[in-house]
Amino acid sequence: MSWVLFSIIAAVVWAICNIIDKYLIDRWFTDPEPASLTFTIFAILSGIGALIVVGFPIIPFMDIFWSVLAGSFLLFMVIFYFKALQTGEASRVMALFWAAPVFVAFFGAVFLGEIFLPLTYLGIFLMVAGAVAISYHGGKFKFNKAFWWIMASGIVHGFQVIITKYLLNKYDFWTVVGYTRIGVLPLAIPVIIWLIPGYKKVVKKHGLKVVYTQVFNDSINLIAIIFNYAAMAIGTATLVNALSSLTPFFVLLFAAILSIWFPKIISEEIKGSTVILKIFAITMIIAGAILIT
Repeated sequence: MSWVLFSIIAAVVWAICNIIDKYLIDRWFTDPEPASLTFTIFAILSGIGALIVVGFPIIPFMDIFWSVLAGSFLLFMVIFYFKALQTGEASRVMALFWAAPVFVAFFGAVFLGEIFLPLTYLGIFLMVAGAVAISYHGGKFKFNKAFWWIMASGIVHGFQVIITKYLLNKYDFWTVVGYTRIGVLPLAIPVIIWLIPGYKKVVKKHGLKVVYTQVFNDSINLIAIIFNYAAMAIGTATLVNALSSLTPFFVLLFAAILSIWFPKIISEEIKGSTVILKIFAITMIIAGAILIT
Protein backbone atom coordinates (compact mmCIF):
# COMPACT_ATOMS: atom_id res chain seq x y z
CA MET A 1 0.00 0.00 0.00
CA SER A 2 1.94 2.98 -1.31
CA TRP A 3 -0.34 5.48 0.47
CA VAL A 4 0.98 4.12 3.77
CA LEU A 5 4.59 4.71 2.70
CA PHE A 6 3.80 8.21 1.41
CA SER A 7 1.98 9.05 4.66
CA ILE A 8 4.92 7.86 6.79
CA ILE A 9 7.40 9.88 4.69
CA ALA A 10 5.19 12.96 5.16
CA ALA A 11 5.12 12.35 8.92
CA VAL A 12 8.94 12.06 9.05
CA VAL A 13 9.44 15.29 7.09
CA TRP A 14 6.82 17.14 9.16
CA ALA A 15 8.68 16.03 12.29
CA ILE A 16 11.81 17.73 10.96
CA CYS A 17 9.72 20.86 10.28
CA ASN A 18 8.42 20.76 13.85
CA ILE A 19 11.96 20.61 15.23
CA ILE A 20 12.95 23.63 13.12
CA ASP A 21 9.76 25.48 14.15
CA LYS A 22 10.63 24.90 17.79
CA TYR A 23 14.15 26.22 17.20
CA LEU A 24 12.79 29.32 15.44
CA ILE A 25 10.26 30.11 18.17
CA ASP A 26 12.69 29.46 21.01
CA ARG A 27 15.60 31.43 19.52
CA TRP A 28 14.24 34.17 17.28
CA PHE A 29 10.46 34.68 17.30
CA THR A 30 9.32 35.91 20.70
CA ASP A 31 6.04 36.73 18.92
CA PRO A 32 5.25 33.58 16.88
CA GLU A 33 2.77 35.15 14.44
CA PRO A 34 5.33 36.76 12.04
CA ALA A 35 6.86 33.29 11.60
CA SER A 36 3.93 32.43 9.30
CA LEU A 37 4.92 35.12 6.77
CA THR A 38 7.34 32.99 4.74
CA PHE A 39 4.87 30.08 4.82
CA THR A 40 2.23 32.31 3.23
CA ILE A 41 4.55 33.61 0.50
CA PHE A 42 6.01 30.15 -0.15
CA ALA A 43 2.52 28.66 -0.51
CA ILE A 44 1.69 31.10 -3.32
CA LEU A 45 5.01 30.59 -5.13
CA SER A 46 4.83 26.79 -4.87
CA GLY A 47 1.26 26.87 -6.18
CA ILE A 48 2.34 28.88 -9.22
CA GLY A 49 5.23 26.45 -9.76
CA ALA A 50 2.92 23.42 -9.63
CA LEU A 51 0.53 24.98 -12.16
CA ILE A 52 3.45 25.75 -14.49
CA VAL A 53 4.34 22.04 -14.38
CA VAL A 54 0.86 21.07 -15.67
CA GLY A 55 0.42 24.03 -18.02
CA PHE A 56 -2.13 26.05 -16.05
CA PRO A 57 -5.16 23.80 -16.70
CA ILE A 58 -8.57 25.48 -16.67
CA ILE A 59 -11.02 24.07 -14.14
CA PRO A 60 -14.67 25.06 -13.49
CA PHE A 61 -15.32 28.17 -11.42
CA MET A 62 -16.91 26.14 -8.61
CA ASP A 63 -13.76 24.07 -8.20
CA ILE A 64 -11.66 27.24 -8.21
CA PHE A 65 -13.91 28.39 -5.37
CA TRP A 66 -13.27 25.14 -3.46
CA SER A 67 -9.52 25.54 -4.07
CA VAL A 68 -9.56 29.09 -2.69
CA LEU A 69 -11.56 27.85 0.31
CA ALA A 70 -9.04 25.05 0.90
CA GLY A 71 -6.17 27.55 0.65
CA SER A 72 -7.91 29.92 3.05
CA PHE A 73 -8.50 27.11 5.54
CA LEU A 74 -4.83 26.16 5.28
CA LEU A 75 -3.75 29.71 6.09
CA PHE A 76 -6.28 29.98 8.93
CA MET A 77 -4.94 26.71 10.35
CA VAL A 78 -1.39 28.14 10.47
CA ILE A 79 -2.54 31.48 11.92
CA PHE A 80 -4.64 29.78 14.63
CA TYR A 81 -1.69 27.49 15.40
CA PHE A 82 0.62 30.44 15.99
CA LYS A 83 -2.08 32.29 17.95
CA ALA A 84 -2.12 29.33 20.34
CA LEU A 85 1.66 29.46 20.63
CA GLN A 86 1.39 33.12 21.55
CA THR A 87 -0.66 32.50 24.72
CA GLY A 88 1.00 31.81 28.05
CA GLU A 89 -0.64 28.41 28.57
CA ALA A 90 -0.15 27.20 25.00
CA SER A 91 2.48 24.57 25.79
CA ARG A 92 -0.02 22.65 27.90
CA VAL A 93 -2.56 22.25 25.12
CA MET A 94 -0.39 22.13 21.97
CA ALA A 95 -0.59 18.34 22.21
CA LEU A 96 -4.26 18.67 21.26
CA PHE A 97 -3.20 19.76 17.78
CA TRP A 98 -2.72 16.07 17.06
CA ALA A 99 -6.43 15.47 17.67
CA ALA A 100 -7.06 16.91 14.18
CA PRO A 101 -7.49 13.42 12.58
CA VAL A 102 -10.65 13.05 14.70
CA PHE A 103 -12.18 16.00 12.85
CA VAL A 104 -11.00 14.57 9.53
CA ALA A 105 -12.63 11.21 10.38
CA PHE A 106 -15.91 12.92 11.25
CA PHE A 107 -15.98 15.18 8.19
CA GLY A 108 -14.82 12.31 5.97
CA ALA A 109 -17.76 10.19 7.08
CA VAL A 110 -20.25 13.04 6.62
CA PHE A 111 -19.04 14.57 3.35
CA LEU A 112 -17.07 11.80 1.58
CA GLY A 113 -18.84 8.69 2.85
CA GLU A 114 -15.60 7.28 4.32
CA ILE A 115 -17.06 4.69 6.68
CA PHE A 116 -14.86 2.00 8.26
CA LEU A 117 -15.09 -1.02 10.55
CA PRO A 118 -15.04 -0.43 14.33
CA LEU A 119 -11.47 -1.77 14.58
CA THR A 120 -10.29 0.90 12.17
CA TYR A 121 -11.84 3.64 14.29
CA LEU A 122 -10.22 2.05 17.34
CA GLY A 123 -6.89 2.35 15.52
CA ILE A 124 -7.54 6.04 14.76
CA PHE A 125 -8.41 6.63 18.42
CA LEU A 126 -5.24 4.88 19.62
CA MET A 127 -3.03 6.88 17.25
CA VAL A 128 -4.60 10.20 18.21
CA ALA A 129 -4.52 9.42 21.94
CA GLY A 130 -0.90 8.30 21.64
CA ALA A 131 0.05 11.42 19.69
CA VAL A 132 -1.57 13.68 22.30
CA ALA A 133 0.10 11.79 25.16
CA ILE A 134 3.56 11.79 23.57
CA SER A 135 3.35 15.55 22.94
CA TYR A 136 2.06 16.47 26.40
CA HIS A 137 4.51 18.20 28.74
CA GLY A 138 2.58 18.21 31.98
CA GLY A 139 0.18 20.53 33.72
CA LYS A 140 -3.60 20.59 33.70
CA PHE A 141 -5.60 21.15 30.57
CA LYS A 142 -7.62 24.35 30.77
CA PHE A 143 -10.33 25.69 28.51
CA ASN A 144 -8.34 28.85 27.90
CA LYS A 145 -7.63 30.82 24.74
CA ALA A 146 -4.87 28.46 23.65
CA PHE A 147 -7.26 25.50 23.86
CA TRP A 148 -9.85 27.18 21.64
CA TRP A 149 -7.24 28.36 19.12
CA ILE A 150 -5.96 24.79 18.81
CA MET A 151 -9.48 23.42 18.42
CA ALA A 152 -10.18 26.03 15.72
CA SER A 153 -6.95 25.06 13.96
CA GLY A 154 -7.93 21.37 14.02
CA ILE A 155 -11.43 22.05 12.68
CA VAL A 156 -10.32 24.20 9.74
CA HIS A 157 -7.59 21.63 9.03
CA GLY A 158 -10.30 18.97 8.85
CA PHE A 159 -12.30 20.98 6.32
CA GLN A 160 -9.15 21.72 4.30
CA VAL A 161 -8.31 18.02 4.07
CA ILE A 162 -11.83 17.05 2.99
CA ILE A 163 -11.95 19.70 0.24
CA THR A 164 -8.49 18.63 -0.96
CA LYS A 165 -9.59 14.99 -1.15
CA TYR A 166 -12.71 16.01 -3.08
CA LEU A 167 -10.53 17.80 -5.64
CA LEU A 168 -8.06 14.90 -5.82
CA ASN A 169 -10.97 12.66 -6.79
CA LYS A 170 -11.53 14.88 -9.86
CA TYR A 171 -8.14 16.19 -10.96
CA ASP A 172 -4.52 15.15 -11.27
CA PHE A 173 -2.19 15.55 -8.34
CA TRP A 174 -0.21 18.62 -9.49
CA THR A 175 -3.35 20.54 -10.50
CA VAL A 176 -4.75 20.15 -7.00
CA VAL A 177 -1.44 21.07 -5.38
CA GLY A 178 -1.25 24.18 -7.57
CA TYR A 179 -4.78 25.47 -7.14
CA THR A 180 -5.08 24.77 -3.41
CA ARG A 181 -1.71 26.37 -2.65
CA ILE A 182 -2.35 29.43 -4.79
CA GLY A 183 -5.80 29.50 -3.21
CA VAL A 184 -4.32 31.29 -0.21
CA LEU A 185 -3.80 34.41 -2.37
CA PRO A 186 -7.07 36.31 -1.65
CA LEU A 187 -6.54 36.02 2.11
CA ALA A 188 -2.76 36.24 1.90
CA ILE A 189 -2.54 39.88 0.80
CA PRO A 190 -3.94 41.41 4.03
CA VAL A 191 -2.14 38.76 6.11
CA ILE A 192 1.22 39.59 4.51
CA ILE A 193 0.67 43.31 5.11
CA TRP A 194 -0.22 42.54 8.74
CA LEU A 195 2.84 40.33 9.33
CA ILE A 196 5.58 42.30 7.54
CA PRO A 197 6.32 44.85 10.34
CA GLY A 198 6.88 42.15 12.98
CA TYR A 199 8.93 40.04 10.58
CA LYS A 200 11.19 42.98 9.68
CA LYS A 201 11.96 43.50 13.38
CA VAL A 202 13.03 39.86 13.75
CA VAL A 203 15.25 39.97 10.65
CA LYS A 204 16.77 43.30 11.73
CA LYS A 205 17.64 41.82 15.13
CA HIS A 206 18.89 38.38 14.06
CA GLY A 207 19.91 38.81 10.42
CA LEU A 208 19.12 37.01 7.16
CA LYS A 209 19.76 33.61 8.75
CA VAL A 210 16.14 33.81 9.87
CA VAL A 211 14.96 34.04 6.26
CA TYR A 212 17.31 31.29 5.03
CA THR A 213 16.23 28.92 7.81
CA GLN A 214 12.55 29.53 7.15
CA VAL A 215 12.91 29.11 3.39
CA PHE A 216 14.63 25.78 4.00
CA ASN A 217 11.89 24.78 6.45
CA ASP A 218 9.11 25.79 4.06
CA SER A 219 10.83 23.86 1.26
CA ILE A 220 10.87 20.59 3.17
CA ASN A 221 7.33 21.31 4.42
CA LEU A 222 6.31 21.43 0.77
CA ILE A 223 7.90 18.00 0.29
CA ALA A 224 5.77 16.69 3.17
CA ILE A 225 2.63 18.23 1.66
CA ILE A 226 3.39 16.65 -1.72
CA PHE A 227 3.74 13.20 -0.16
CA ASN A 228 0.58 13.80 1.90
CA TYR A 229 -1.38 14.78 -1.23
CA ALA A 230 0.04 11.81 -3.11
CA ALA A 231 -1.13 9.53 -0.30
CA MET A 232 -4.61 11.08 -0.31
CA ALA A 233 -4.82 10.71 -4.09
CA ILE A 234 -4.75 6.91 -3.71
CA GLY A 235 -5.93 6.42 -0.10
CA THR A 236 -8.75 7.78 2.03
CA ALA A 237 -8.45 11.19 3.68
CA THR A 238 -9.36 9.71 7.05
CA LEU A 239 -6.66 7.03 7.18
CA VAL A 240 -3.93 9.11 5.55
CA ASN A 241 -4.37 11.85 8.14
CA ALA A 242 -4.61 9.33 10.96
CA LEU A 243 -1.09 8.24 10.03
CA SER A 244 0.04 11.85 10.45
CA SER A 245 -0.22 11.04 14.17
CA LEU A 246 3.17 9.38 13.71
CA THR A 247 4.70 12.86 13.49
CA PRO A 248 5.08 13.47 17.27
CA PHE A 249 6.73 10.05 17.61
CA PHE A 250 9.38 11.08 15.08
CA VAL A 251 9.65 14.50 16.76
CA LEU A 252 10.45 12.78 20.05
CA LEU A 253 12.95 10.47 18.33
CA PHE A 254 14.75 13.28 16.48
CA ALA A 255 14.73 15.54 19.55
CA ALA A 256 16.31 12.78 21.64
CA ILE A 257 19.03 12.23 19.01
CA LEU A 258 19.74 15.96 18.70
CA SER A 259 19.84 16.33 22.49
CA ILE A 260 22.66 13.78 22.60
CA TRP A 261 24.70 14.82 19.57
CA PHE A 262 23.77 18.50 19.08
CA PRO A 263 22.52 19.86 22.44
CA LYS A 264 23.10 23.47 21.31
CA ILE A 265 20.34 23.04 18.71
CA ILE A 266 17.77 21.44 20.96
CA SER A 267 17.80 19.95 24.42
CA GLU A 268 14.97 17.57 25.22
CA GLU A 269 14.84 16.65 28.87
CA ILE A 270 12.59 13.72 29.74
CA LYS A 271 11.95 13.27 33.44
CA GLY A 272 11.77 9.77 34.85
CA SER A 273 8.09 10.25 35.65
CA THR A 274 7.25 10.83 31.98
CA VAL A 275 9.27 7.98 30.44
CA ILE A 276 6.54 5.41 31.13
CA LEU A 277 3.94 7.75 29.61
CA LYS A 278 6.07 8.18 26.46
CA ILE A 279 6.57 4.42 26.09
CA PHE A 280 2.85 3.81 26.58
CA ALA A 281 2.06 6.52 24.02
CA ILE A 282 4.43 4.99 21.45
CA THR A 283 2.79 1.59 22.02
CA MET A 284 -0.64 3.12 21.34
CA ILE A 285 0.58 4.82 18.17
CA ILE A 286 2.13 1.62 16.81
CA ALA A 287 -0.94 -0.45 17.71
CA GLY A 288 -3.20 2.10 16.07
CA ALA A 289 -1.05 2.17 12.92
CA ILE A 290 -1.27 -1.65 12.68
CA LEU A 291 -5.07 -1.56 13.01
CA ILE A 292 -5.64 1.05 10.28
CA THR A 293 -3.18 -0.42 7.79
